[in-house]
Amino acid sequence: MKCKYCGEEIREGSRVCEYCDSEVERDTPETQTIIIEEKSSSKSIAGVIGKVIIAVACIWVTVMVEGRDTLSPLCRYARMKDNKQKEERVMDETTKQIAESFQCNYTVFEKGTSPELVEQAYKAAFEKGKEDGFYPAIISLDEYAVEWLEEVVGKDYEREEIIAGCKDNGKDILKERLEEYTEDFKEEDWEEFIGEETEGEVLHGFSGYISFDDGKLEADTLLLEIPVKNPWEIIGYLPMGGWNECPMPEEMIAICKYWYEKYKAVPAVFTHDVMEFYAPSGLNNMDSMEAAKEHYAFCTDRIDQGTRTYTVSELAAGLAESEVWYFWWD
Repeated sequence: MKCKYCGEEIREGSRVCEYCDSEVERDTPETQTIIIEEKSSSKSIAGVIGKVIIAVACIWVTVMVEGRDTLSPLCRYARMKDNKQKEERVMDETTKQIAESFQCNYTVFEKGTSPELVEQAYKAAFEKGKEDGFYPAIISLDEYAVEWLEEVVGKDYEREEIIAGCKDNGKDILKERLEEYTEDFKEEDWEEFIGEETEGEVLHGFSGYISFDDGKLEADTLLLEIPVKNPWEIIGYLPMGGWNECPMPEEMIAICKYWYEKYKAVPAVFTHDVMEFYAPSGLNNMDSMEAAKEHYAFCTDRIDQGTRTYTVSELAAGLAESEVWYFWWD
């Protein structure tokens, strides 16, 4: 007896075809004769048809589970692969659209690229910008950052207004924020918060755009050459802030101005919830404890979730040797 679907020989009494796993149907003598005649007159055609039927059945067959049609694993895989390709095409178009909206030179690093290449390109651009009149900035275009940027691009806001509105009150903003976050501290709380640590994490490389899963770029990443005279003016192009405890863009640009003038630190990396500064001069011979307090005022999670002992002294010990400042708003 031959299989109705693939045309292969089936052992007598078998209920399932060994070749295509189709359930054996007991044909009537009349139907069986028709199949035999077709095979004898066109064996190759029947074999091809059988294989086509197998392929179609494997891909599109559905089974009823709890009253709903559920795709077979092969069909589900095919659909997932197709959807992934569509998403990648859409992301490519979105990446280009966002990059061009900044109206400056840019480089695209695709998702999955080695992060070392991005940092090397940034540092080269940082030096080049000193001669060519721009400051580089990196932005990771994960889905949340894309939503944020599309909203920003869609708004009627003027970059020049944000830049021109920058005030010299960054130090005052940080002082007020620190007082707010520590207003309920008692004397013993303050002493515990300051701590006596002499060791802390030293940061030399950017990490905000790196995937925790494979150590590669989390998403498509842009290196922008932003045509601004001063590094704090990058915030005019990337008006980050205003959610959770992250400072508003108007505060952000003032703080960035203050930190550049004091520490020579520049805003460098942006994601939807991370911001990193490049500080090639370290703390520029400034007090590390004072800097650590300012970092806490800027982003409380820098100590509350970013240190082992939850102390200012631990953060200060690491800042003294770091050339990257990392901030994450949970």
